[in-house]
Amino acid sequence: MFGFMGTPCRTCAGNENHSSYRAFFCGLSSCLSAEYGPAARLLVNRDSTFLSLLGASLSSSAPAAVANTCCNPLSIPKPLFQDDLHVQYAAAITICGLATKLQDDADDESGIRKQGARLLGKVTQQAKDQAISFLNTIRFPTREVEEAILGQSALEKKRPNLRESASLTAHAYGKIFEHLATLAQVKTAGDTLRKTGQSLGRLIYWRDAYDDLSKDRVKNRFNPLQTSSQDELTSLFSTSAISFSHTLNDSPFLRLHQLRSGILSTTFHRHRALLTSDALAEAPVLQDPKLVKKEKKRRKKNDNFCSRHCDCSDCCCSFDCCGGCASCDCST
Repeated sequence: MFGFMGTPCRTCAGNENHSSYRAFFCGLSSCLSAEYGPAARLLVNRDSTFLSLLGASLSSSAPAAVANTCCNPLSIPKPLFQDDLHVQYAAAITICGLATKLQDDADDESGIRKQGARLLGKVTQQAKDQAISFLNTIRFPTREVEEAILGQSALEKKRPNLRESASLTAHAYGKIFEHLATLAQVKTAGDTLRKTGQSLGRLIYWRDAYDDLSKDRVKNRFNPLQTSSQDELTSLFSTSAISFSHTLNDSPFLRLHQLRSGILSTTFHRHRALLTSDALAEAPVLQDPKLVKKEKKRRKKNDNFCSRHCDCSDCCCSFDCCGGCASCDCST
């Protein structure tokens, strides 16, 4: 889980969503640093932030904010969500995700990349052991999920079709999201969250396959798109995106509805090249013409080097370091 989801568009929905998202994003960053060392802060990402946010949405009690700074210790402290169980869960999943990726690269890559993956795997072993220990204490099916992810290589050797190739990733993500219901003690939400995670797992796998197609051809590695058409990918991707949207909306969340809608809207927009018009219609429309006009005036007034050269929808500096400059592609 590293970079599939979008971030809420401040131009479309105002500063409130932006501030709330920053509290989760930077809170996860602070939790990673506190639990697994300062270097772990660099692993903060949108997908794990989304997992933390869903946990907070499902919990019977509102997340507790702590005044703290994020990556810039000289900035003004802001309210961050960094100590709740759902944040610790997202942090542990992030660490285990990295460790599993490194192990997979050590098995499949060659040369410098293979040696680098092995070396980083040894460096992160202690953090991985700590994360697994935490996940075991909260009764997460750690071994089942790890075996599903590591089994991907064996599955791909059978050269499965586009749908079958994503099955193990979908299973792993389904378990990750389903466990949010256990943490929040809302067992009735387990099935819906599992389906939400499965849909997201398929989307992430297919998007990675789409992005890696040229590289896999050069290296003669399996890619399910080598034997599939663009139309088939678009159809399956759109079907899973619609399922992801529907099951997410069916979950019994108690708060943060507008923030989730904002993230869903920008996520659909980010992957619009692989979506049909029907799938794009499933994304919430959050644009407010007055807010767009107001934001354009603000940008013109605050025009600086950061606002011209920083893609703030995708990096940490948009939330803390550079005072909240904004760059959004969903107003076009």
